[in-house]
Amino acid sequence: MSERYRYDAAGCLVATRRFLGEERARGFANVHGLDYEVDSFCETTRMSCLNLVEQPLPCGPGEPAVYRYQRDARGWIVSTRHLGSDGALARDKAYGVHELRTQVDERGNATAQSCYGERGEPVLCGTTGFHGMLWKRDGAGRATEERFLGVDGSPTSNLGCHVRRFQYDNYDHLYESRNHDASGALIEVMGTAIRRELYDAGHRKFAVLLLNRGARPARYTGCYSGVDCPRGAWHAVRIVRSATGAVEKNQYFDAAGQLIHTLQCRQQRCWR
Repeated sequence: MSERYRYDAAGCLVATRRFLGEERARGFANVHGLDYEVDSFCETTRMSCLNLVEQPLPCGPGEPAVYRYQRDARGWIVSTRHLGSDGALARDKAYGVHELRTQVDERGNATAQSCYGERGEPVLCGTTGFHGMLWKRDGAGRATEERFLGVDGSPTSNLGCHVRRFQYDNYDHLYESRNHDASGALIEVMGTAIRRELYDAGHRKFAVLLLNRGARPARYTGCYSGVDCPRGAWHAVRIVRSATGAVEKNQYFDAAGQLIHTLQCRQQRCWR
């Protein structure tokens, strides 16, 4: 498969199309092409996903067809709005909200994000119980701590987790996340206290492990925002890739190591 690119008179990228030989090719979720609207600095302000006959379609399972970006004076994205294939207001795939607003530091790292409805009103981010997130970052720009805010701006929790702390491996991959209560003690949320992420030799994520407070295989009864999960308790997910590296499947396992469910990533929201 190859890609072809189109640029405007100013040299800005305004379209991408996928081809297999001389035939149009589908990409992820049957997306054949992307169209971009750009500003005077060639920064994208609108991205649309297109099918084989150049009509808008969702960019992936649970995603909108169009992303609209508002940027600050430095060029960083501070607002993302979502539209459907018909141009109507739509919602994001992670929290099911129309708009995500982001605060960005001088390096371009997000320091806060919050959820808003179709009229610009503050809303909860899905079923998490919070409206916004605050991130503390280290000197390398990595998020080391995450806290949560309610619609009124006061501290709250994400299903009981008040603080989430992150650790990184020697390659700067996010390796471990830990849930803490308001006092800083390690706590379990729906059966898990610790999440570990594993990477292959190509630095691609290939597994996620959930552990309880005793660092034993968890029996997690929930689901993470932006992905689909099996019914019932699960402990781990394996990310299965094709020979090209594209994510094809998610295989879910229980605390005993038994395969309990497989998701096909062309139709469902997957870990990537």
